[in-house]
Amino acid sequence: MVKSERPPTRREKLYILHGWTYTLKPWQPTVDLLRAAGVEPVFLKVPGLTSPSRKVWTVEDYLVWLDKRLASAVRPAVLGHSNGGRLLLNYCASRPDKIGRLILLNSAGVPPGRFLRLRNAAFRYLSKIFGFAKNITPLRKLVYRLLGAGDYNQAPANMKPTLGNMLDSDYELEAKLPAIGTPVNFVWGENDKVTRPAAGRFLESRLPNVESFEVLAGAGHAPYLTHPAELTRAILKVLMNQ
Repeated sequence: MVKSERPPTRREKLYILHGWTYTLKPWQPTVDLLRAAGVEPVFLKVPGLTSPSRKVWTVEDYLVWLDKRLASAVRPAVLGHSNGGRLLLNYCASRPDKIGRLILLNSAGVPPGRFLRLRNAAFRYLSKIFGFAKNITPLRKLVYRLLGAGDYNQAPANMKPTLGNMLDSDYELEAKLPAIGTPVNFVWGENDKVTRPAAGRFLESRLPNVESFEVLAGAGHAPYLTHPAELTRAILKVLMNQ
């Protein structure tokens, strides 16, 4: 069991904006540990992912949605995982006084390097070429695997262009990073192959108000599933420093 260095005097809320996933079940081990330590996780269920939606979403659409979900929260602590981190960085850039403390867990939001730009362009091109194969599951999976586009493979029809909108937004986000004054804390899986630690260090170098950067030894892209105790300790450390 994870123990806090001090007993909680009140039940703190931690808003969580999950990544590109269609179920919150993998979060349960971390949720249980946080609750045992006096923290109440409040999930912001992303439309099109863990909340039903047939709309094609843009980053701006999600920021309006976030405004409504956080309307009653007063400078809350918010954790964003992967795509959730990308959205929260954009949110902090446009609503600088809304979030009190941001925890970025294996965050997305870094523009791809030259190789990945070529890969993304190739992916979109081959998606058209192999359109005939959309009903041939083995061939479709092979193409997606070669291009490293597992999220795209699993996405419903409306979320494929939504994912494209998220990736395209990173180029604009890079220019916004130096103006984000929100206190930011990083927690990163040492062995993350999806959003690599170097991406976190890039974000750290661009953000002006970084409080901490903790690397979870042995963890990958989903520490909430594989290393819930270590992740909970890292989160509590951040919350206790508020």
